[in-house]
Amino acid sequence: MGTRYGILLALLALGPGEFRGCGEAGDTAEPLPEGTFEGCLVDADCAPRMCSDVRCLAGSCEPVGDLLDRDGDGSGPEALGCGLDCDDTDATVGPGSRELCNDRDDDCDGTIDEGAAGGSTFYATGITSSVTAIAALDGPGVVRFLHFEATSSAVFARAVGLDGSLGVPAEVFRLDRGGRFTELRALANGDEVLLLARTDIGAVRWVRLAAGSPFQVTAGPDFLELEGQALAMDVAPRPGGWYLALDLQSFSDPSETLRIILDDPDGEPLFQEFIRTIPGEEPPLDVAALGEGFAHVFDGSLWIEADGLRTPAMLPGPLARRPLVALPDGSLVVGFVDDGGLLAFQRYDASGAPLGAPVDGPRGAVASAAELHEGGRGLVLVAPLTAGAPSIWLRSAELAELPEYGPPLAPPVDMAAVQVAWSAGGSLAVFAPSNRGGALGLAVTCAP
Repeated sequence: MGTRYGILLALLALGPGEFRGCGEAGDTAEPLPEGTFEGCLVDADCAPRMCSDVRCLAGSCEPVGDLLDRDGDGSGPEALGCGLDCDDTDATVGPGSRELCNDRDDDCDGTIDEGAAGGSTFYATGITSSVTAIAALDGPGVVRFLHFEATSSAVFARAVGLDGSLGVPAEVFRLDRGGRFTELRALANGDEVLLLARTDIGAVRWVRLAAGSPFQVTAGPDFLELEGQALAMDVAPRPGGWYLALDLQSFSDPSETLRIILDDPDGEPLFQEFIRTIPGEEPPLDVAALGEGFAHVFDGSLWIEADGLRTPAMLPGPLARRPLVALPDGSLVVGFVDDGGLLAFQRYDASGAPLGAPVDGPRGAVASAAELHEGGRGLVLVAPLTAGAPSIWLRSAELAELPEYGPPLAPPVDMAAVQVAWSAGGSLAVFAPSNRGGALGLAVTCAP
């Protein structure tokens, strides 16, 4: 013991200019000067080795554990190269954890939900408004879904958790041009959601949102500058933005209906022509991104618009109510009524050429009222059954039928007001307003 203290006194006598590892500067993790002492005297004499916590034990620098492990699950953060933990803020996520069907990588092996069982649940919400919309938000640490509801003068949004929890409503914007909101459309693209709100006097207001508490505004809100009153609208994601399709009733001549397609809410019209209308019938309105252009329905025909050219595509039968969806592989799916009066699907490439033979849809679906929606892994089909109640089907990118999403939604519901959103990770949210208080359905599809 006396020898050790003698060495310590001798080292201190050198002064701080000669020895920066202890004494007044002992909190600096610098090694002892070479040739002075081969061991250590205090912890600060030991520099960390990679991501390990190194301490001075009996004059020797020894690793005693991970320096970085915020959640205490025994593994350091993968992002810093200190371990294999892909989420160092959650102790239930890390190497060796059980993979759950929750739209995340629980065991940090790079695959989401593998081997986990899927499921679906329904929740009563107490929301009776039929003017609603729901959109998915994907990304680490963000809300999976946003639910929108319009009152007579304002639009509110709230977070929806995968456990069915509903957050506190937060105002998105108010109506300041008279009238009331009659339709909402919301669609995610990457980490943003575009929300459109149409009023009973034909005005359309838009806003772009990102995840927050429960959202943050990234652009808008603002009104579209239109040449008529909006009768109907549709929106589709494209790389880096959205396509907007609207049917407008002319201010000067109510008998004229103008179809326009915009490149983003503040963009220029890409298509603008008058359409033929039949009294008492609503002309089909749908748009989808396709290759370097877009596809849309016009005067009962399917048109492909790209590079300033318009190409017709041969339709195998009358169209469904909302017939178009662009798939992740760049192809287009069209829903139509086949010769037997049943729902079927046809895929097209970016030139409008058919890809393979038509694929049968669910036998119980009413084809003419079917709606195709964007899906993270394919498409979501919403259609009433022949008995009258609506139901939900999921289709993969190959149009193979995935397990049916739960039972039919309980009537009475407004078929036109059923809202769906499918996240890229595989979670599906459905909202069906009704006079019984509304129902929120959540399903998570997992790999077998």
